Amino acid sequence: LEAAPWVALDTESNSMFVYKEQVCLLQLNAGGVLFVIDPLALGVTVNGVPSHALDAIKPGLQRSDRPLYLHGGEYDVACMKRDFAIALGGVFDTQQAASLLGFTKTGYGSIVEQICGVVLGKAWATYDWATRPLNPEALAYAIDDVVYLPRAAEHLRDAVAAADIADEVAVANAVVSAYEILLLLARHPPTTLADLKGARVKSGIIATHGEALLKAIAAATTDEMPTPPTSGRPAPAIIARETRLKTWRREESERRTAVDGRTAPFQLVLPARALDFLKAQSSEVDFTVVPQLGRRRIERYGEVLRTLLHT
Repeated sequence: LEAAPWVALDTESNSMFVYKEQVCLLQLNAGGVLFVIDPLALGVTVNGVPSHALDAIKPGLQRSDRPLYLHGGEYDVACMKRDFAIALGGVFDTQQAASLLGFTKTGYGSIVEQICGVVLGKAWATYDWATRPLNPEALAYAIDDVVYLPRAAEHLRDAVAAADIADEVAVANAVVSAYEILLLLARHPPTTLADLKGARVKSGIIATHGEALLKAIAAATTDEMPTPPTSGRPAPAIIARETRLKTWRREESERRTAVDGRTAPFQLVLPARALDFLKAQSSEVDFTVVPQLGRRRIERYGEVLRTLLHT
């Protein structure tokens, strides 16, 4: 794991069969070498306290200096934090990349079929992964989730570079990496960069966005930033801004096309979280605190967004 230039990861849990789920299988592809780890044989989570069963590979999975490939990784990220206190580093989520590139079908099977030309079966999609011994065919099904993932990821990374949307994809990957950490920050607002580090926010994010993140949290906790009404009909100004933003986003999406001719998806132009935030703001808003907006969108759309927000 330490020597691998990249790692692909997937997990299997038993959420469909028990009230308190847990990770029952961990699949790894470390630079082309496949591993399957059985957490149930190593020691499981007890009363919500994370297990130390995977401590030996924790540093390797938390590294941010190489890619860690996931697909639809929010669930994997949350499960690894919950069960093993492991915050996955270097995340590149192939589903996020495919979505921003304009793929109409972004499920793992669809991506593998489109990129690798391999049709994966679905017979074990609802298997109880706490079953022991594991059915050999179910095990093969689970391993396939990391066999083809690196090839798909490399293809998508090249496509992202060609489309010049690396920053937008990085923002989306950061959201996946921060899954659960966002809840922690909301419940226990940090006031210093050290607090952010203590909340397991990645050092790269702290270095680039730490001050802006602290500023956003401070403003939110003191109610300095207006938010949309929680009940009743929104104010006319908010409705008007939302209409302008959505109209512009649709037109910009139609104007922009990906390298292979796909229409740019709405979330590439302006993510829903960013739009929901902006519709309640004036043109004086600090774009660096807008959720999921990112540097590249600010550079590309900052002026037009200020015009759209102006009342």
